[in-house]
Amino acid sequence: MRAVCLAAFLSCLLLSGQPGLAANVKAFVSIAPQQYFAQKIGGDLVDVSVLVPPGADPHTYEPKPRQMAELAKAAVTLQWESTSKRRG
Repeated sequence: MRAVCLAAFLSCLLLSGQPGLAANVKAFVSIAPQQYFAQKIGGDLVDVSVLVPPGADPHTYEPKPRQMAELAKAAVTLQWESTSKRRG
């Protein structure tokens, strides 16, 4: 019994360390410049999508229903907050 448990444990360890066997983490960012940073941080382990298309105003953009469905499937959403604005 111990041998079977040990074999299963080692198999899990070996398989989890193999790149390409597990699906990448799906992440969303608001705008394209954020995509660059997220990809640099996550490397090959993350698939980053951008919500606001090029040329659209991020302040007034409203996501399409299809984008919202994809966003719901994401493991992570990354947000950056500007610290340059004063809060009154």
